[in-house]
Amino acid sequence: MQHQFVRLLGICLCAGWLIACGASTSQTPTTPASGDPLAPPVATAVADTALPTLVPPTLAPVSTPKPVDATALQPQAPAGKPAQDVFANITVEQKACLQAAWGDSAFAEITSFARAPSPDEQAAIPACNIMMGAPAGGAPMPGGAPPAAGGHKPNNDQTFVTYSADGVQWSAGVLLAESASVPEVIYTSKGEYWAYWVDFSMATGPNTEQIGVAYSTDGQTWQKRGMATFAGGEAMTPVDPDAFELSDGRLRMYFYDIADRSAHKIYSAVSSDGVNFTLEPGIRFQADQIYDPNVVLLPDGRYRMYLNHTDIWSATSDDGLTFVKDDGIRVETGAVPGAVVLPNGSVRLYVCNQGISVYDSPDGLAFERVAQGVVQAQGILCDPSVAATPNGYIMVYKFAELTNPPKSPPSP
Repeated sequence: MQHQFVRLLGICLCAGWLIACGASTSQTPTTPASGDPLAPPVATAVADTALPTLVPPTLAPVSTPKPVDATALQPQAPAGKPAQDVFANITVEQKACLQAAWGDSAFAEITSFARAPSPDEQAAIPACNIMMGAPAGGAPMPGGAPPAAGGHKPNNDQTFVTYSADGVQWSAGVLLAESASVPEVIYTSKGEYWAYWVDFSMATGPNTEQIGVAYSTDGQTWQKRGMATFAGGEAMTPVDPDAFELSDGRLRMYFYDIADRSAHKIYSAVSSDGVNFTLEPGIRFQADQIYDPNVVLLPDGRYRMYLNHTDIWSATSDDGLTFVKDDGIRVETGAVPGAVVLPNGSVRLYVCNQGISVYDSPDGLAFERVAQGVVQAQGILCDPSVAATPNGYIMVYKFAELTNPPKSPPSP
């Protein structure tokens, strides 16, 4: 799953206010109603260092703000392409933010420099965390994330865990880790739960983040296991972890090496204890601007990797090691896919799109949206990872406020 120093998806600008698409106004936190089968008892996070339990509010239905009507604004004359193109390498989150603020037509005109933005349109650029005067190419932060402007810092990210009986209705989120982004969760055949995340708690600059690890026997009480190690990958900075259980019980982690600034490459490493990994030779998949891998085993025995690009891609493999890109795209409007195979053999994708939204596909290629905003919050909410469990499903995700360290957690 994609690493980032910050990823903004679905940030909308409407009437001069910055709004998280699909978000609603914070309310007083409430505990899920007793006896509700979709809201199991709130998990108490227990670790080497005690983890606090946070209960998010239940949010009212959300009304999505309309994009700014570009025709009502006063565009300026065509500007011509400047020496420093701030739109050259904008991320999918930044693109979605600008499209929501301007509309598709104005977005195409402004980003191709057919015309300059009006003053109102200009305000959306820094609001979408695009740095004015950035070096040519946009100078994105690691993992393709937007620059850490506008107050959002990766060490303010938090990872939450939530539970569901059907994969659509989710219980209140519980804090799992601080300074933690792009999380991953897996339930193994041994009855173990493993959670991983990009950990910024000891980061001192670019390429110094690590992969944090937590372990649980019930998915609700967690023990921190320190940081993952990668023998043979000492020169790498693994991020966007995706864990997959092999037939022999070992865990394979697919990841993106953020230290490599050439074409983005997905690698893998294996572990017998869930903490200490050994790099596997070769590259699993490579393409420009891809990250956030998530691999599932299909009913026919093949492996399918879903990836973040400017939309959602997929690639297929016979052995889990060599992946070939599938034709077309899986989801046009969405980012940071989390995939799970349902009992009927279909594939479900969770993506950042007006909160976290759900898409289903009978073949894992052609997806249709079945639910929108199943988890929402006033802030940055993204990076879903979902695993099937004996009791239903477990999800981990990232949340952060836009300008200050998070004070209230997200809600389903």
